[in-house]
Amino acid sequence: MLAPIRSHIRTACLLALLCLLAAALAGFGGAPQSQSEPQTVGPVTSLAATSAAQPAGAVRLSWNPADHAQTHFVIYLKSADAAAGNYAPAQMAAFRAPNGVISGLEPGTNYNFIAIGMRWNWNNYGVIWGQWSAWATATPSGTPGPPAAATPTSEPQAVGPVTNLTASAAAQPAGAVRLSWNPADHAQTHFVIYLKSADAAAGNYAPAQMAAFRAPNGVISGLEPGTNYNFIAIGMRWNWNNYGVIWGQWSAWATATPSEPPGSAAGDRAALIALYHATDGPNWRYNNKWLSDAPLNKWYGVTTDSNGRVIQLELWYNQLTGEIPPELGSLANLERLYLSVNRLPGAIPAELGNLANLQQLDLSRNGLTGEIPAELGNLANLQSLDLDGNQLTGAVPPQLGNLANLEWLYLNGNQL
Repeated sequence: MLAPIRSHIRTACLLALLCLLAAALAGFGGAPQSQSEPQTVGPVTSLAATSAAQPAGAVRLSWNPADHAQTHFVIYLKSADAAAGNYAPAQMAAFRAPNGVISGLEPGTNYNFIAIGMRWNWNNYGVIWGQWSAWATATPSGTPGPPAAATPTSEPQAVGPVTNLTASAAAQPAGAVRLSWNPADHAQTHFVIYLKSADAAAGNYAPAQMAAFRAPNGVISGLEPGTNYNFIAIGMRWNWNNYGVIWGQWSAWATATPSEPPGSAAGDRAALIALYHATDGPNWRYNNKWLSDAPLNKWYGVTTDSNGRVIQLELWYNQLTGEIPPELGSLANLERLYLSVNRLPGAIPAELGNLANLQQLDLSRNGLTGEIPAELGNLANLQSLDLDGNQLTGAVPPQLGNLANLEWLYLNGNQL
């Protein structure tokens, strides 16, 4: 049974993917660029499945990855269906790593699993399949429920569009972007294709990469910090009645710029950009050179040291409007921060307590609310702290008593 299934799946899927993916990617525009890349994908070996130490209804899988594969597919179904030759109920999971967990299985029921590797061929917009692994079996733990409904013998013949694709680097580590979307109807997995925006604009799709997700969200890491990327998504499902592939419709493009690592001039630039966006930078009184490619010390109000690190940020009385972003806490070399006489309601970010070199902090006359963060007591080099003229409440944190170098403290005009 397995040999003809392999042959049908690989031949039909390959032909379908070559045609459908080529047509879909034609919408990207531009001719493929010359780029040497592997033309074969190896076999998946040593596929293992176990329910040990897994929650009810879950099985952990691991395998030796296929050489040159960009993603791996695991096909799974109840062993009874496999024995009967009924593959319509089979499901698919896609993994980038050579391991993963499949959950939502029926406890106490034996399942079959088989895996294969795949990669895109960006030279000809084709697909390269590897070789199937041997079958593995496992029985999810847990108490069996009521008798399950009869397994289907027919399945959907269409996949819908992916909608509302969004991409954001907010709250992600350097070089990472979180994506989310409304899943395509009837899709079993979703592919996200991504590449640098500059390459997309030039019609150069050879460097594009692929990530596969079961859930309608996920994180792509390992991107180049500070570089804008384009993302596009599509849904797909196997058609087990004819061993073919059904593609959905592409989403609209989404873009995002992965953040820079902290502790570098590039990281300082990213923190300043976050401040600009959080406080309505386009409407500041003065914003000369901000968001330009000019050195940071050419940006209005910014002073840097000889290594290009920000040591002073002076934007008092400059019509900043919004909340102070926590990213300012990554300006590791900052010595003086002056943001007084603006419109910055909201809390003082606790992350400002990370500014170990800070000597002067002036946030006065902004309408700040909430309590004074205890983390400000970590500013061992602080000499002057001015928080007067806000709407701060609560008790003065005793941690401010740790500021051994403090000479000036202004807390009047609050509700402490």
